[in-house]
Amino acid sequence: MGWDKTYCLQFLSDFDEIYFFGDKTHEGGNDFEIANSPKIKKSFTVTSPKDTLDFVERLLEQSD
Repeated sequence: MGWDKTYCLQFLSDFDEIYFFGDKTHEGGNDFEIANSPKIKKSFTVTSPKDTLDFVERLLEQSD
């Protein structure tokens, strides 16, 4: 693990499921490495804070 955003994953080892939300998850984007990490259960490409909130609300609805 280098000094990209995947660095933080070492501090989340107590969690079974980690979801990631980022705006630049495409290859070459600064979220690409973490969005494609095997430690991430699912990643979402978002365009705004509202978009993120919409994804989170749908995930919470699915877990009910």
